[in-house]
Amino acid sequence: MTSRKLLFLSSFLFALAAYTSVLQAQTAPVQVVGGGETIVYQLQFDPPKDSVNYSPYENGYYVAPVQGGSGTLIVTKTTGGTRVYYAFTDFGELFVGRNNGDRKAVISCTAGSDVSTTAFFAIGEATTNFQTDTGEISGTAFYAPELRGYTLSADSQNDELFQGSSSSDFGVAGSGTFSAFYDDADTNNARVNHLSVASVVQLLKNRLTGQNYIDGSNITGGNGSGTGSGSGSSTTATDKFDLVVYRLSFKKTGESLNYKPFSGGYFVVGAVNGTGALILEMERDGLKLYKEYLNFGSVFVAKAQGERKAVLSAMDTNSVSSTVFFAVGDANQSFKVNAPSITGSVNFSKKLTGYAISADSESDLAFFGDGGDIGVAGVSLFTATYLEEATKRANKNQSTVAKEVDQIEKELEEKGFVSIAAGSVQ
Repeated sequence: MTSRKLLFLSSFLFALAAYTSVLQAQTAPVQVVGGGETIVYQLQFDPPKDSVNYSPYENGYYVAPVQGGSGTLIVTKTTGGTRVYYAFTDFGELFVGRNNGDRKAVISCTAGSDVSTTAFFAIGEATTNFQTDTGEISGTAFYAPELRGYTLSADSQNDELFQGSSSSDFGVAGSGTFSAFYDDADTNNARVNHLSVASVVQLLKNRLTGQNYIDGSNITGGNGSGTGSGSGSSTTATDKFDLVVYRLSFKKTGESLNYKPFSGGYFVVGAVNGTGALILEMERDGLKLYKEYLNFGSVFVAKAQGERKAVLSAMDTNSVSSTVFFAVGDANQSFKVNAPSITGSVNFSKKLTGYAISADSESDLAFFGDGGDIGVAGVSLFTATYLEEATKRANKNQSTVAKEVDQIEKELEEKGFVSIAAGSVQ
C-alpha cells in the first residue's frame, strides 16, 4: 500500500514544517506509545440516512488496547428473523491524538477493494483517565467516555453476502451515524483479570451466543480483515469510453483533530467501466496546490425496486491511516452510448452527496514526547456535482480518463495551481 504517499495530504500540509524541523534536531526518535490494558466500547447504530439494498447493523462492540492499536469489531444484525453477529479481528484501530493540549480519541476501521468500501469512524473528547501499569508501560491512560461518528458501506457486486428484495435488485450502498460508549463493566473485568483483546472478544462472543445470536462466519465463510485499497483497474489510463466529470467540494463538519479539509477537486470516471481518477486541491501558505490519483475509486449504479442510485466510493488505507470518499445520488439522468460492450442508455447522477473521512494515528512517524500535536482525524460533507460542459468535451474528443485529467490539470495551472509531484509526499 502507498497510503503514506497518497491521500493524507491534510496531515501532510498541517504537520510537514513541524516534523521537518524536529527531525533535523533529533537523531533518536521513538514511536508513538501504543498497547496497554484492554478497553471495551459498546456500539449503537442509528437508522441509515440514505441507502439502497442496505441492511444496517444494530449494536456491537469495539475492543482494543487503551493506549492505541489494532482492535476487534463485533457487530450484530437481524436478517429474516435470524440474529447474527460478525467479528472482524485486527480491524482498524483506536488511538488518542492531541491538539494544543486537548486530547481526542478516534476509532477508525476501513476495508475495501475495487468493488466495495466499508468504513467506521468515530471521535470523542478523551477527558477521562485511569492509572495503568502493565509492566512495560505505567502511567495515566486517557480515553473518551463517548465517541460519535459515521458508518459507510458500498458494494457494486451481488454476491453471497447480499440478498436484495428481488432478483432484479443489485448493488449495496448506505450511510448512517453511530455511537461508541465506554463499557465500564467489561473494561473493569479485563483490567482486574488482565485479559487480552482476544480473551475479551471470546467472552463477548459467548455472551452473544447465549442471547441466541449465531456466528456470521459460519454463514459467510470467515471473518473480515482491516486491509484494502481504493485503487481501480489499470485500464483507466488507456481505454476509451464515455466519461462523466464531477466537481468535488468539501465542508468540514463535527469534531476533528488537526484536520483541514481539501479545498476542492475533480473526479473523472468511465460511465460504463466505473473506474476513475481523482484530483484534489488544497491551499497552504498562500499556495494553491493540486495532486492527481489515477486508477482510484469508482462509480456504480445500484438498483432496488426500480429505483437507481449512483454510488461514488474511493478508499486508501493501511494499518495506521485511512481516507474514504463516499457519496450517493439519484441516477435519474442518462445518455446514449454505443460501445463495443454495450449499446443503449447509461444512467448517472448529476449530484452525489456523502462524506470524506480521514484518520491517521501517525504512529509510524517520529514522536518525541514534547507535548506537541499528534494524530489527524476529521469528516467533511462531500459533494460531487456533474460538470456538463467538461463531460461533453471529453466525450466529443473521445478522451481517456488520463487524457481528461491532463486537460483539467492544464486549466488548473492556468489558474495558478501548482502540482504536487507523485511521490513527493512522504
